[in-house]
Amino acid sequence: FSVTPSSIILILQNGAGRDMVVTSIGASSQALGDGSGGQSCSTAAGNITLRNGASNTFTLSTGGAACTFVDTGRDKNRYNISLSYAWLDSRTITHTANGELLAKRS
Repeated sequence: FSVTPSSIILILQNGAGRDMVVTSIGASSQALGDGSGGQSCSTAAGNITLRNGASNTFTLSTGGAACTFVDTGRDKNRYNISLSYAWLDSRTITHTANGELLAKRS
């Protein structure tokens, strides 16, 4: 992963043993602003098929525009990541995986 001056870039590899469809990825942090008082970035595209063993690069941005970063005065910031997906053979049930990144903006 990397946090650039205008986006958060995640590389996701599917090692789940089955094909999946990534429907959305979002990030929230005190270090983000979207211009409307929110503190989040998300993927602009959804429904990306990720075959078992394959990887894909996802770029998170606010509404297709660059993420707005806020200077928190910290060396590193915490980003809460939320990944929504479904299995390709069972798309009616969606799943959410949550995690955290600790990163310095490059």
